[in-house]
Amino acid sequence: MTKKLSSEESKARDKKFSKSLHDSMQFDEILNQNEKQYRDILSGIEDGYYEVDIAGNLSFFNDSLCKIYGYARDELIGMNNREYMTSAAAEKAYLVFNRVYKTGEPSKIFDWEFLKKDGTKIDVAISVSIIKNSKGEAIGFRGIVRDIGERKRIEATLKKSHAELERRVKDRTRDLIKINKRLEQ
Repeated sequence: MTKKLSSEESKARDKKFSKSLHDSMQFDEILNQNEKQYRDILSGIEDGYYEVDIAGNLSFFNDSLCKIYGYARDELIGMNNREYMTSAAAEKAYLVFNRVYKTGEPSKIFDWEFLKKDGTKIDVAISVSIIKNSKGEAIGFRGIVRDIGERKRIEATLKKSHAELERRVKDRTRDLIKINKRLEQ
């Protein structure tokens, strides 16, 4: 049988329930604010953010990753990393992700070649870190992808310009030596 509560006990129970409900609503509001902030950060950065499962299948990413790879969101979700990497990059990825998996230590990789949807190659720099569940078990990876193609093009232009400048200095030095020898004669 259930015991009938006194008016005082009933009021105390109702007050406790109201406080619990209020606390729960505040907690939900804080969670919603945090989630909005998290989404705003991810949507506001130019770099691609990704999460993959242990097998390398994309499970979460921001719109910037779609832009970098040239795929629509619904095309990328669930896609395995081997589908947007060259074979050399896929081998490198296996080694790096395996090391991160075994050590738990994050890794930064530069000058990695990926394939866009249209087949063009892009140069990217990526970071990789492990994702663990509440039991501490590795369940996937996350990181940032940055398109470094423009930087690579600028570096190539600078290297070419530097080589041209060195050639001109060498030619000019040779000409000056010849002129100097004529003047000495």
